[in-house]
Amino acid sequence: MRKVFEPGFTEKGAAIRKLFVNDATLPTDTQTLLLWADRALTHEYLDVLFEEIPDVCVISDRNYVSTYVYQTALMGGGPLNDAIHANVPLMPADVIFILDAPVDVLLKRAKQRADLKGNAFDNYALTNAVALIEGYKRVKELISPDLLGDTEIVYLDATKTTEELVEEVVYYLSHNFTNMDEVPDA
Repeated sequence: MRKVFEPGFTEKGAAIRKLFVNDATLPTDTQTLLLWADRALTHEYLDVLFEEIPDVCVISDRNYVSTYVYQTALMGGGPLNDAIHANVPLMPADVIFILDAPVDVLLKRAKQRADLKGNAFDNYALTNAVALIEGYKRVKELISPDLLGDTEIVYLDATKTTEELVEEVVYYLSHNFTNMDEVPDA
C-alpha cells in the first residue's frame, strides 16, 4: 500500500503547494494549471509504481474531485477549468470517500488542526465552507459520468470519530476489493 496526497506529494509538487498555502487569491485559471501540474507529477510517480507493483493499493488524500469541487463551487470555475476537467485523461479511482459533516462540525475540527495556521488555501475553503460542502454533495452533478467512469462515490458521516471513520473505510475496502492483501494502518 502507498499513501499519496494532492497537492504537494512530490518534491516539485510541494513547491506548487506552497503557492496555495501562502496565497488564496491566485486567479482560478492559475490555480487550475498549477493543480494539474501537480497532478501530472503525482501521476508520473504512480505510473512507475504501478509498473513495479501492478496490484498495489494507493490511498490518496484529495484527487481530481477535490480540485473540481474547490474550483467550481468556491472559485466559480471558468472555461479553462471546464475544458481541462472535460478533456484531460484521469487516473481512475476505484472509490472516492467524501467526508460529509455539518458546517459547525467541520469548523470545530478545523480549529483543532495546527497546520491551518497561516494556510491561506485551506482557510479560504473554511471561510466558504457552506459552498464547499454543497459542492461535494453535488459531485455526481458537477462531474460528468464520462470522467468518473466506474468510480464509486461513498459518503461517510464525518460526525463520527476518526477511529470510526477508519474502521468504516477499512471495512468497505476489505469487503469490496479482493486484492486487498494489506489493510491500511489506522
